[in-house]
Amino acid sequence: ESDGAPIISLFRSTPLAQPISLRIMERHPLGSQAFYPLSPRPYLVVVAPPGDFDADKVKAFLAQPGQGVNYHKGVWHHFCLALEDVSDFLVID
Repeated sequence: ESDGAPIISLFRSTPLAQPISLRIMERHPLGSQAFYPLSPRPYLVVVAPPGDFDADKVKAFLAQPGQGVNYHKGVWHHFCLALEDVSDFLVID
Protein backbone atom coordinates (compact mmCIF):
# COMPACT_ATOMS: atom_id res chain seq x y z
CA GLU A 1 0.00 0.00 0.00
CA SER A 2 1.10 3.62 0.16
CA ASP A 3 3.31 5.24 2.76
CA GLY A 4 0.52 7.07 4.59
CA ALA A 5 0.89 9.23 7.65
CA PRO A 6 -1.16 9.25 10.86
CA ILE A 7 -3.74 11.95 11.42
CA ILE A 8 -4.67 13.04 14.94
CA SER A 9 -7.84 15.03 15.51
CA LEU A 10 -10.54 15.86 18.04
CA PHE A 11 -14.12 14.78 17.45
CA ARG A 12 -17.14 16.18 19.29
CA SER A 13 -20.21 13.93 19.45
CA THR A 14 -23.66 15.29 20.27
CA PRO A 15 -26.25 12.77 21.48
CA LEU A 16 -28.89 11.81 18.93
CA ALA A 17 -32.59 11.67 19.77
CA GLN A 18 -33.61 8.32 21.22
CA PRO A 19 -34.50 5.81 20.08
CA ILE A 20 -31.41 6.18 17.90
CA SER A 21 -31.94 5.60 14.18
CA LEU A 22 -28.67 4.81 12.40
CA ARG A 23 -28.48 6.21 8.89
CA ILE A 24 -24.74 6.40 8.20
CA MET A 25 -22.07 3.73 8.40
CA GLU A 26 -18.56 4.29 7.12
CA ARG A 27 -15.35 2.36 6.63
CA HIS A 28 -11.71 3.19 5.93
CA PRO A 29 -10.27 0.77 3.35
CA LEU A 30 -6.64 1.91 3.73
CA GLY A 31 -6.11 2.07 7.48
CA SER A 32 -7.47 1.74 10.97
CA GLN A 33 -9.19 4.43 13.05
CA ALA A 34 -8.97 4.69 16.83
CA PHE A 35 -11.31 6.64 19.12
CA TYR A 36 -10.39 7.43 22.72
CA PRO A 37 -12.96 9.25 24.89
CA LEU A 38 -11.89 12.46 26.59
CA SER A 39 -15.18 12.84 28.43
CA PRO A 40 -16.19 10.81 31.52
CA ARG A 41 -19.33 9.31 29.98
CA PRO A 42 -20.27 6.01 28.33
CA TYR A 43 -20.89 5.96 24.57
CA LEU A 44 -22.23 3.59 21.96
CA VAL A 45 -20.02 1.68 19.49
CA VAL A 46 -21.73 0.30 16.36
CA VAL A 47 -19.85 -1.97 13.92
CA ALA A 48 -20.32 -4.42 11.05
CA PRO A 49 -17.80 -6.76 9.38
CA PRO A 50 -15.69 -5.72 6.39
CA GLY A 51 -16.91 -6.47 2.87
CA ASP A 52 -20.33 -5.70 1.46
CA PHE A 53 -22.44 -3.97 4.10
CA ASP A 54 -24.99 -6.28 5.72
CA ALA A 55 -27.44 -4.62 8.14
CA ASP A 56 -28.18 -8.03 9.69
CA LYS A 57 -24.58 -8.20 10.93
CA VAL A 58 -24.53 -4.82 12.72
CA LYS A 59 -23.57 -5.08 16.41
CA ALA A 60 -23.77 -2.40 19.10
CA PHE A 61 -21.69 -2.20 22.29
CA LEU A 62 -21.77 0.10 25.29
CA ALA A 63 -18.26 1.49 25.84
CA GLN A 64 -17.32 2.86 29.24
CA PRO A 65 -15.43 6.08 30.07
CA GLY A 66 -11.72 5.56 29.47
CA GLN A 67 -12.35 2.65 27.08
CA GLY A 68 -11.08 3.36 23.57
CA VAL A 69 -11.85 1.46 20.38
CA ASN A 70 -9.74 0.76 17.30
CA TYR A 71 -11.58 -0.08 14.08
CA HIS A 72 -9.45 -2.26 11.79
CA LYS A 73 -9.27 -1.19 8.16
CA GLY A 74 -12.41 -2.00 6.22
CA VAL A 75 -14.66 -2.46 9.29
CA TRP A 76 -17.99 -0.69 8.93
CA HIS A 77 -18.69 1.64 11.85
CA HIS A 78 -20.80 4.52 12.95
CA PHE A 79 -19.01 7.50 14.41
CA CYS A 80 -18.91 7.35 18.20
CA LEU A 81 -22.34 7.98 19.65
CA ALA A 82 -22.49 10.10 22.78
CA LEU A 83 -25.37 9.06 25.00
CA GLU A 84 -25.70 11.38 28.00
CA ASP A 85 -24.17 14.68 26.93
CA VAL A 86 -21.84 16.20 24.35
CA SER A 87 -18.61 14.19 24.48
CA ASP A 88 -15.14 14.68 22.99
CA PHE A 89 -12.88 12.00 21.50
CA LEU A 90 -9.24 11.86 20.44
CA VAL A 91 -9.21 10.25 16.97
CA ILE A 92 -6.17 8.69 15.31
CA ASP A 93 -6.35 7.65 11.67
